[in-house]
Amino acid sequence: MARILLVDDDLYTLTSIETFLRSLKHEVFKAEDGEAGLQAALQHRPELIILDALMPKKDGFQVLEELRRFRRTAQTPVLMLSGLDQPWDREEARRRGAADFLTKPVDRAELMNRLSLLLGR
Repeated sequence: MARILLVDDDLYTLTSIETFLRSLKHEVFKAEDGEAGLQAALQHRPELIILDALMPKKDGFQVLEELRRFRRTAQTPVLMLSGLDQPWDREEARRRGAADFLTKPVDRAELMNRLSLLLGR
């Protein structure tokens, strides 16, 4: 299946999504803050990145902008997550290059649909 990087500072979200992705047989890498997420993306070269918007050190919007500057991650689809369902968050995520956006708590059926679309499977 796919190599997916999950970046979120919320341990519950990180663990629950990781468990769900592994149950679908995906290879999962994870990071607990934006800086670690950027480094993990460059190191592991995932096929998809699930990225929380609000995190310490670097927020998801900053990470997304930096990901687009590197050749190896410029085209990697990014699914942004946020606990805030504000139009500004969605607009900013798309402006900076996110492929899609989901609000927390994440519905598993919706996540599975988005994964299928973003991974082309």
